[in-house]
Amino acid sequence: SDHPRRRPHRLPSPIVRGKVAALDRAIAKEGALSIVVLLRLSPAMPLVLASALLAFTQVSLGPYTAGTVVGLLPFSAVYCYAGAAGAEVAADAASGAAGAHEEGPVPRWLILGAGVIATLLATWKVGRVAGAALDAATEEREGEGDQVELR
Repeated sequence: SDHPRRRPHRLPSPIVRGKVAALDRAIAKEGALSIVVLLRLSPAMPLVLASALLAFTQVSLGPYTAGTVVGLLPFSAVYCYAGAAGAEVAADAASGAAGAHEEGPVPRWLILGAGVIATLLATWKVGRVAGAALDAATEEREGEGDQVELR
């Protein structure tokens, strides 16, 4: 045959190989879906980096897709809520209606702002908890597996 036999992919550095090996062990121990969800919830792991690392693990398409959808929902909700609140405040300001109608004891913009802040704080807390859980799952024997070859 004219074509050389395909060789397994090798990761560029021992540090990256060790991280992928630790991630693979965490996936084997905790399950692919839960690890993908935790990676997506963790603000410490950028989305592109998590995706690249997961490409070298044993995670199949189903758990990857489901974990990504579930893990990104909280952040998507924050963005949607903040956008809707901002649009409402901007529409009120543009129409001059911000002070024209009866608002009660607390202005609507204050309630919307408090809601955005509370949502951001809740998302931050979920991210911290997810990061801690992910660290605990991958911490075990992280230095092993530096010579892992991937298919």
